[in-house]
Amino acid sequence: MSLGWKLYWLLVAATLAVYGALVLWVGPKIADLSSGGAAFDYFMLGYSHAEAKEFLAALTPEGAAFYLGPAMWLDTVFPAMLALVLGIGCWWLLCERPLILRLGAALIAAGYALFDYLENAAIVRMLTSQADTLSAELVAGASRFTVLKFFFFDAAITVLIVLLIARAIWRLFGAAPAVQFTVAIDGPAAAGKGTISRVLAKEFRFAYLDTGLLYRAVGVRALAAGGTDAATAEAEARALEPGDLTRDDLRSPEASAAASEVAVHEGVRATLIEFQRKFARRDGGAVLDGRDIGTVICPDAEIKLFITATPEVRAARRHAELQASGVDITLDEVLADVEARDARDRNRAEAPLVAAEDAVVIDTSSLSIKEAVAAAAALVAEALARRG
Repeated sequence: MSLGWKLYWLLVAATLAVYGALVLWVGPKIADLSSGGAAFDYFMLGYSHAEAKEFLAALTPEGAAFYLGPAMWLDTVFPAMLALVLGIGCWWLLCERPLILRLGAALIAAGYALFDYLENAAIVRMLTSQADTLSAELVAGASRFTVLKFFFFDAAITVLIVLLIARAIWRLFGAAPAVQFTVAIDGPAAAGKGTISRVLAKEFRFAYLDTGLLYRAVGVRALAAGGTDAATAEAEARALEPGDLTRDDLRSPEASAAASEVAVHEGVRATLIEFQRKFARRDGGAVLDGRDIGTVICPDAEIKLFITATPEVRAARRHAELQASGVDITLDEVLADVEARDARDRNRAEAPLVAAEDAVVIDTSSLSIKEAVAAAAALVAEALARRG
């Protein structure tokens, strides 16, 4: 979770704490200080003219002083904080919409806080009035502000609920947007790029391509067609479809061996580069991860990320995965393998592993997966917003 959202949820918690203080302390306290025993309406139901006059007239001098002190302070801070919670929430849910909509939703929430302030100001004038009886005009004014306050509160909470429901329905059933938008993600093994890519694709409803599976898929098809020679492999590469990448046998040792055999054919490599580029420009957006996506496959991608981590951290992650699957191997052996693979990828003559000049580097060495995903998602959202 990003720092911004940590602060947002801290604000939500603080708002609930202030409301709890109103309910558990202020309300009963003022009721005790009311000579007429009038109940303090701390469940935000508002006052009618008669109720407001009865409550305020029944306050003892000590009760009025308490109402003008901590009670009024809490009753002013709470709506201001609640307006921030509602406004920020609506702004976030409208983050990919025109600025005028975001401003409108935020102003509706701010209206709630404004009219609460005006209501409290009217009550202060009533309680500090030197008149023996409460002014009917002031009571009517305070009541009008109360009505307006809850009108804006109802409007803000309705907007927020509608946006939440619409967002949930859209993400579950909505069609992918008819836009070409490519997210190119590169990086070394075990840096977290695969996990980040899958989450981003789900979050933004983009198609996802794990390019590491391409040669495996071609190899499996070639084996089924009779062999991994150049002619057969190139024919199967040209016939490759996205559905071939979901086969259950792509992680098998046979698929790995066949991938190495077909990868030596220049025609296969050229065909798969074209396949990846076509996938990247499909309608609805696409996320591709690999080792040369931003530099070779999609140099014009709208957003390029390079996900990395120190060899020691990546080795520890891979070692934990291997141990969980029952492989008996030491951490030093895994680290040596990671470093050797890094050297091969970075020093190969064709399409070496390197961050594109305009790629944003995310080092996940000290990040949790949630933090890494949040950082990547924020960058993609910004790129989408710039795209309009």
